[in-house]
Amino acid sequence: SVMRWVGIGVLGLIVLLAPFLTVLLAKLARRKERATAADGAERITGGWDEYVDAAVDAGLVSPTIHTRQELAEEYATPAGVLLAAQADHAQFSNTVISEMESDEFWEIVAAERRAITQRLGWWRRVRAALSLKSFVRQLGKTAERGKRPTRRARSTS
Repeated sequence: SVMRWVGIGVLGLIVLLAPFLTVLLAKLARRKERATAADGAERITGGWDEYVDAAVDAGLVSPTIHTRQELAEEYATPAGVLLAAQADHAQFSNTVISEMESDEFWEIVAAERRAITQRLGWWRRVRAALSLKSFVRQLGKTAERGKRPTRRARSTS
């Protein structure tokens, strides 16, 4: 009878914690996918997205019409401006990004994420870790990509 009540209690705890664990695991999977993208430029732009997502989840401004440079200045982290410049370079140049370069970029991203969360108290860090704001931001980016007009060839008739 005691084992039954312990089992019910454990099951109840699992049910209560499942949504929180799901969010944490989803963020971890997203981070891993970004960090291990096949292309170096994708890994770097994914690292930039990870930096921005950490800031948004921590309650900082969400990018709307900001350039990367402006956003990095707004976030005011130690190497944010460097990340912005490197992400712009990776995305807009034809330079091949080595694995070593992208690994170094991700090390900076990790330090910047820590810099963002260290500004917060313990409870706000927990809230940021469980926040869904970055997922909503990503959904918005996907929807915007879908709305972009496509170029159509003019008919010659």
